[in-house]
Amino acid sequence: PEGPEYGLMITESLFGIVTAAGVCLIPYFLLRIVPGAFGGTDDPTLQALILILTFSGVPLAVSQTEQSIAQGSRYYDVEGWPAPLGGLLAEAAVLGLYFWARSQPGADAGATEVMLLAGTVGVVPLVEMGMINLFKVPRSQIPAPRAIFTSDASGVKLGLPAPRPFASVGAGGRMGLGVQVPILSGRF
Repeated sequence: PEGPEYGLMITESLFGIVTAAGVCLIPYFLLRIVPGAFGGTDDPTLQALILILTFSGVPLAVSQTEQSIAQGSRYYDVEGWPAPLGGLLAEAAVLGLYFWARSQPGADAGATEVMLLAGTVGVVPLVEMGMINLFKVPRSQIPAPRAIFTSDASGVKLGLPAPRPFASVGAGGRMGLGVQVPILSGRF
């Protein structure tokens, strides 16, 4: 495999930051800046619940963005679980730190809000980029897909079902498109 792919790492991080900002800033500003944006209620419990639900969706959106960019690598394959897991843990830490700092006597509300936004928009995408690049696997180490059962060239071969598109002409000359999924095929 080639060395570290710095260009992809920077691209993953930047697009992750843009995705995180797009997902969290609009609901945040509606909750915190616009008074009564959610049905005229200023209930802090409801606002905290909406804030947690909104911000907990950020890592999953960011991981989708960053993994799709990382899959463009010629040399590495990306696992599907590390980035969302790392992002969820990082976001849980950011939210926990935010609520802890906010509950401290004499806490500056502006500083805690900046900490929440900086952690969500900056730290979570970087953690996910790190997880992607820590757990990626060189494509040369990935085993080739295999059939379920094979024998020599003159015998029987049982393979995995592979969908194939097909077109047909039905009664009355009507054209149809479909997908065939052969369950069993053989060669004798």
